[in-house]
Parts: sequence; structure tokens; C-alpha cells
Amino acid sequence: MGSLNLSLFVRGDTNDGEVLWDELRRAIFVAIRFLDDVIDVNNYPLPEIEIMAKGNRRIGLGIMGWAEALVKLGLPYDSDKALALAGKLMKYINEAALEASEELARERGVFPNWEASIYNPQGKFFRGAASYPRNCARTTIAPTGTIGLAAGLQGTGIEPFYAIAYTRYTALALEALRNNTPPEAKDVYFEVNPLFRRLAEKFNYFGLGETALWKRIEKNRKSVRGIPEIPASVQALFATAHDVSVEYHVRMQAVFQEFTDNGVSKTINLPHGATQDDVRRAFRHAHSLGCKGITVYRDGSRQQQVLNVVSKERKSVPVRDFSSGVSSEYYEIKTGHGPLHIHIDYDDQGPYRVFASLAPLGTEISGLTAIAGILLSKYLEEGGNPNRLLKHLQDIKGDRPFGFGESRINSIPHALAVALRNHLEKHGGLENAKDDKELVDSASLPEPAAAGPSAFELWDLTKAGNQCPDCQSSNISYSPGCGGPVCHDCGHSECS
Repeated sequence: MGSLNLSLFVRGDTNDGEVLWDELRRAIFVAIRFLDDVIDVNNYPLPEIEIMAKGNRRIGLGIMGWAEALVKLGLPYDSDKALALAGKLMKYINEAALEASEELARERGVFPNWEASIYNPQGKFFRGAASYPRNCARTTIAPTGTIGLAAGLQGTGIEPFYAIAYTRYTALALEALRNNTPPEAKDVYFEVNPLFRRLAEKFNYFGLGETALWKRIEKNRKSVRGIPEIPASVQALFATAHDVSVEYHVRMQAVFQEFTDNGVSKTINLPHGATQDDVRRAFRHAHSLGCKGITVYRDGSRQQQVLNVVSKERKSVPVRDFSSGVSSEYYEIKTGHGPLHIHIDYDDQGPYRVFASLAPLGTEISGLTAIAGILLSKYLEEGGNPNRLLKHLQDIKGDRPFGFGESRINSIPHALAVALRNHLEKHGGLENAKDDKELVDSASLPEPAAAGPSAFELWDLTKAGNQCPDCQSSNISYSPGCGGPVCHDCGHSECS
């Protein structure tokens, strides 16, 4: 895949730019040839992948910098004129890409699977438009997050700007914040959209002063819309993702999708207060307009997200000094997949890092075990309560349980829980049964039934190591209305 930076194909000042159609066409022909070459020089991990890649020769030429291009052309992102230009532009790119691919085919041949493709008039999959391209598909619109940043863009892919002005911190400033100390002024600065900065300079920062303007925008959801000192025409031109309505988000994706061979990446940003019905309407609208897929994100739906419209208080995370070594405990626990080796690093504040390994290395189960340790470490390093992990880990059943009775290990996550519980118990960090119950999210548990034990009582019974009276397995559960255990190994049930 590769993407054309549309902002470089617009000439002229902001509000007075024009698209350089001929230069865009020349770039498309060069890009198609380049991407086709990549298929031949690429190293493939499996022969099956190489056969498929070279059989279809599918490539994905896309675009980025759409938001910058619109500003230069003087078109608000959420306007019908912008939608009309999007269709005209992508149609032009798609048709030029096909023409470039057909030119390559005359030189190098069509893609090997052409006979069974939609382009063959004699084939059963023919769709009415005969063509002889080098590549089965030519265009894709990717997110372009990393390459967009490398190109100096604020609007990646076909997305609007996420923010117009916001605070950025150097590594020294972040370190100071982690230590709960105010960072030095030289380590904190404003990141401002370059196009907006030039416009603000031209209008003397709209009478607010440079720093005051940036602060005003940041406090205004990082948006210029709604700030009365900024002219309405400028407010309209610099739309952020949360300024754009769901309807225009979806319509923008749909109009690009109409003239794109492969999929189109686009995020439909919803405010924090969005409901399930809002999400449902977005999906249905995208489907009705012919989108191949859709991504919906409700702001603040995750505890941590890379970009935030509203700043949040930073949680204080312990700062640890490893210069004099670390304290660590080693556990070896036998599982159905072999011995599990666990190292738990800790200090006076509790465990903060977990290493888990399982032989032989290079296998899927070994990789999953290692990543489990990494994820547990990330949670603990952020100040997470290790006691909250026990309930989730020890309840996971695997396909190769090991041992009997209270010594039974049901899965690798269960083994991790055993090691962590032993560590906490040894160092006085294990919370008592009453506290353990409070760690369970009561909203996720069913209401107690009229007959049989309550949800909390069921958990206490299974946690206490009750066993099946027939096979002595601990892989049991209790159902409302039945006083005895149901064994998931031998099938025993006192109510059957």
C-alpha cells in the first residue's frame, strides 16, 4: 500500500487553491508502477501467501492529507461541496490507477488469475466491464497514521483534523508529571495546526494574543468552533473530528468508497454521551450508502486513549529505582502444557512485573503465555490492584487440566493466579474474603435465585476447592435450584 499526499497537489493560498490534476495523474502512474514492483521484490513468510499475492497482484494506492487539501481549497469538511469534490477526486484517481495498471499489463502481462476474474468477458464472474489490468485491484484508503505524521500532516487519511491546538509535553515534562511535580515551562509547548497558525498570524491572532488563543482553543475541546473572536468562515474551515456530525462522517466515507476498489478506513467519532441507538443508526446509515465496513468510536469509552478531547487528571504511578537491583520471586508450576516458569518482581508497594515462560519457545502457546505476563506487568506498572486479577485468572478453564483436588491447575492463567496468590499471601498483600467479594463487579452477576446458593456463595464454594463426589475434579459449578455440584469433567449432577 501507498498513499498520495493530496495537500501537495493543491496550489495557491488558503481559500484560493486549485487542484493540480495533471501532476496528480503523473504521480498516480509512478505510484502504480512502484507498488507493482514491490510485489516482486517482497519477501513472503509462506509460499501460499506468495502464490496468492503474485496470482492477484493486488495493490492499494490511497490518499492522505484530505483535511489539509480542503482547507487550501477553502471548503469546510462537513459541506456538500467537499463531498462533491471527494467523489470527483477519487473517481479521477481510481480511473487513472486502472489506466496505469493496464499500461503495465501491456508491458508485463495481466495478473495470472485474470481468467477467473470479473474482468474476463468469457468468465463466469464477469460483471460487464472488460479490462486487462496488471493488478486485480488498485486503490485502497488506509489510516496512514504513521506515514501521515512523517509527512507532517494533521489530518490522516480522509479524516478531519482531530485537534487544532493542544498542549504537548517533552520526555522531561512527562517524567516530572509522573513524579507529581510541575514541569518546567521550556518542556511544555503548544502543538498548533500549521495552516491555522499561518491564518492566525495573518489576522493578528484574532485580537486574543498568541498564547491566549492556543489556550482558548484547547479549553474549547481543542476546536475553534464556538469561539466568537474567530470569524465564522474560519471556524467552518477548520472542523475537528468531534465538530463533524455522524451523518457527514458516514457520507464522506461512502463517497470515497464508491470509487475505491478495496476498503476505506474511516473513524466515525461519537461524543461521550452517544447511545446504543446512535451507534446503530451510524452502522445502518453506512450500510445503506454502500460502505464495506465502518469504525465507530465513542470518546472516552476506554479508560485510556491516545487522543483526548477533554484533558483528564493524570493518575499518580509509582516511580521505581532499579539501580541497586530488584527483588524477585520464582515459581515453577506444573500445567497440562508442561512446567510454567514465573518470575514476580516486587517492592514494598507490591508486585509490579510478571515474567511467564513455557517451553518450547516459538510455539503459539508459549507466545500467548509470554504476552499474558507482559499484559499483567503493564496493569501492575500502572498501579493496578493485583487482587483484582485473581478472580479473573483463576476462573479460566483450559483444555489440559493438571492434577487433582486442591492441587489441580485448570489452565495457564489459573497457574499464574496460583503464583500471584501465593506471593501476595507471603508478603501480606492478599485481601481477605470480604474484600475479595467486593472486588467482584456485582453488576455482572445474576440476582440470587429463590432456591440454591447466591452468586457470591457459589463463588465461595468453588473457591474453597469443592470437588466432584464421583471423580474428585474441582472443575464444578452450582446451578440455581440444585443443591449439589455439576461436574464439567465426568458429567455428575445430583439433579439429573
